[in-house]
Amino acid sequence: MGFKNKRKTKITTKKGNPFDMYIDYFFNREKKKNPRLYKNKKLDIKDFEKKDNAFILLGHSTVLFKIDGMTFITDPVLREGRVGPLGILGPKNFKYRMKYTADDMPAKLDGVLISHNHYDHLDYKTISKLDSRVKKYFVPTGVKELLVKNGIDKEKVVELGWDDNSNLNGIDIILAPTRHFSGRGLFDGNKTLWGSWIVRGSRRFFFSGDTGYCEEFKRIGREYGPFDVTLIECGAYSKYWSSIHLMPEETVEVGIDLRSSLIVPIHNRKYDLSLHKWDEPLIRFERKAKELEGLRYKIPELGEVTEY
Repeated sequence: MGFKNKRKTKITTKKGNPFDMYIDYFFNREKKKNPRLYKNKKLDIKDFEKKDNAFILLGHSTVLFKIDGMTFITDPVLREGRVGPLGILGPKNFKYRMKYTADDMPAKLDGVLISHNHYDHLDYKTISKLDSRVKKYFVPTGVKELLVKNGIDKEKVVELGWDDNSNLNGIDIILAPTRHFSGRGLFDGNKTLWGSWIVRGSRRFFFSGDTGYCEEFKRIGREYGPFDVTLIECGAYSKYWSSIHLMPEETVEVGIDLRSSLIVPIHNRKYDLSLHKWDEPLIRFERKAKELEGLRYKIPELGEVTEY
């Protein structure tokens, strides 16, 4: 038996021919849907290190952030090339004006937060390059074994279940439920857990990982919020995956459920993982956010230092 979502969830949600999704993905994709060159910003790590509470989006779900002067990174994938189990058939990253690599990261990383074991969130090559800088890894149940098998010292890895709380130098680190799944091959489906991360010091920081909409976000907002900033999935959605990935309008809804002071959309601007154009998630997110008077949101450029 593997792990289960709080609510019964099907990975593929649209009824009909099960091959429709693959036909759409490989043959009915919109042409010229990806940027020829994404004009991201050059990293200014020195400026970032001067801040006590700040973050930098590095593309997809990789976020470098500080809270009370401590430095963390989420789901680090910091290399060029394709991700996934299919090798040359896997999605390739967009071409960036400025490249971000493991070597560009701060000399000390207090914590690495992994949301789940999918290839675009858990990248062994990046982890290996970062490891000498890392004090602790925080992972969902079952992921520790994967890191240890790939050369990470088991004493550096903290494994948590949903609503478990760890503490690192006075900072609470909590794994919260999401609605998703796990697996890296044909035979390991849901053998490891998935989740979102709450990091709580003088500020409250939320990182969603991958998720569909679920009522758990209202509970998380009540029990752990309000949050100073929430970084919430917004991209790689589809009518075929509506229970395991958020639509952009739902990204706004989740931010409200979490009682967020500032909502930031992530999981975009790096890989072509669905049928939509690269910037559609951000356009739809902003359109919905603007409908709600007083809602605070921000769409930072990749590489931009943002204080919260």
